[in-house]
Amino acid sequence: MIAKEQMSLIHEEKVETTDKLKEAQKATEEVNKKLGEALVAQKQAEESLKIEKFRMVELEQAGIEDAQKKVDKWQKEIESMRNQHARDAAALGSTTHELERVKQELTMACDAKNQALNHADDATKIAKIHAEKVELLSDELVRLKFLIHEKEADENKENVSKCKEEIVFETTT
Repeated sequence: MIAKEQMSLIHEEKVETTDKLKEAQKATEEVNKKLGEALVAQKQAEESLKIEKFRMVELEQAGIEDAQKKVDKWQKEIESMRNQHARDAAALGSTTHELERVKQELTMACDAKNQALNHADDATKIAKIHAEKVELLSDELVRLKFLIHEKEADENKENVSKCKEEIVFETTT
């Protein structure tokens, strides 16, 4: 009768242990899922960073070329106006105005470049945060795997010990 009760208790402990093991495996799967999501987010952030850097270079190059073309154009006009002193006053006013416009465009291009750099910095920070999350989740996964393995080993030792006790008990009776 006592052996049946012990068998029943062992069976209940086995069911409880199995349930706990399933819960731990479920938690491990959730951590793995989150790790996968973090890796995807990190890759997206890295891609965004590459795109922003490429756009920044294009904007900067286009702004410099545009500004250089306009500056070259106005320098030629100024040289031509020196030869035509009679139109110098009207042309000088127009040239000054246009140079201010080019300066504003160059300022806008620099602002756009700075904004792109800020976006790239933000993307770098996000990528760093995601990398830290991946590291934390990886550490947690290793810890959970270790705990599961340790719990299974302890439970197996207990079960073997109980079985030996039952065998000894049954052989003595």
